[in-house]
Amino acid sequence: MKSILVPIDFSPNSTIALEYAFRLANYNRARIVVIHIDSNKLDEDAIEDMKEEIWVFCEETRSKLDVAEVYYEVKVVPGDDISALNNPDYLALIDLVIMGTRGASSLNSSLIGSNTVNLLDRIKKPMLVIPNEAKYEEVKHIMFCADYKATNFDFTLAPLKEFAIMVDANVILGHIKLHSGAPNPTHLKESRAEGEFFGTEVNHSYKLIHADNVFDGINDFIDNHEGIQMVAMVNRKHNFFDQLFRTNNTHKMAYHTNLPLLVLPE
Repeated sequence: MKSILVPIDFSPNSTIALEYAFRLANYNRARIVVIHIDSNKLDEDAIEDMKEEIWVFCEETRSKLDVAEVYYEVKVVPGDDISALNNPDYLALIDLVIMGTRGASSLNSSLIGSNTVNLLDRIKKPMLVIPNEAKYEEVKHIMFCADYKATNFDFTLAPLKEFAIMVDANVILGHIKLHSGAPNPTHLKESRAEGEFFGTEVNHSYKLIHADNVFDGINDFIDNHEGIQMVAMVNRKHNFFDQLFRTNNTHKMAYHTNLPLLVLPE
């Protein structure tokens, strides 16, 4: 992953996203593109002032971290909201988008902010969502929440494989089993195919998780495996992922909001 895009608005959420970007770029000298969306229709002089403010913000953030010099560039782009980033000019050479989010700290909040959800639904790039409760940890164990559905491995799982190789992390292929019957042969075939895709390049293991629902299965597994530093999921429409991001009071604890979430496009 040689190019990382980070949208910022100077909030604590975007600060933690930028911190993660600097730390990840430190692994392989990745290029970071820091973008601020101008909804105020600034003139040229004001845009230059804004760029200077962003440079200061980036330098203050980087200086707090124990990272080598990382290359980054700053852009101020016109738009009304985060959907402005759904532009080939900004995304063509991007390998990963990192966004911070507020998490689900209050009873009436969704799991992540509507801006992040909107962008997730529009772009076909892997996105790393960083809750503001997250504290950076070196990623050594990633839980991939698989759903047994057929997947284009070369497109959807390739970013996860590349990420795991980059940070030298193990991948746990977690499948939630909602019934007590015998395993479905098709599911077993899909699980084996996932493992074959990671091959010997990524240390991986299988975990069959028995649970009454997907949310409890994810949470219980994370609760009992403290070494997990990241969760990965495929962004499929109309499945548990969609429910997860639009969770309400009844599912306010559906996902551990202190763990980064790597969202893989379908």
